[in-house]
Amino acid sequence: MTSLHRIIPAITQGYAICDIINGFKLVPAFLAHGVATLIISLIFNELNASHILTPMLIMEVSTIVLAILRADFFTPTMQLVTQASFAILFFISRVLVSPMIYYEIFTNM
Repeated sequence: MTSLHRIIPAITQGYAICDIINGFKLVPAFLAHGVATLIISLIFNELNASHILTPMLIMEVSTIVLAILRADFFTPTMQLVTQASFAILFFISRVLVSPMIYYEIFTNM
């Protein structure tokens, strides 16, 4: 396993905890999503199989920046920079990296 296989599921667990917290404040769907995501990622991590989740979770990296857009203290310039960062990360993670990982998996299988 690489560092990427360790950090990406950990980030997902952090988002799961945020979904659980938001589920108590917002709608129950967040709570259900957070609990399910946390349980699944914990199971894969405990079984040392987080490398199975990593290709799918790579696509979610851009969501980190998307969540930052909710900040209400950003100036318009900072919001623009954050939106541009989201677009760049979205392109890199979902259009370039993820298909490459899937191709590697497909050719190895």
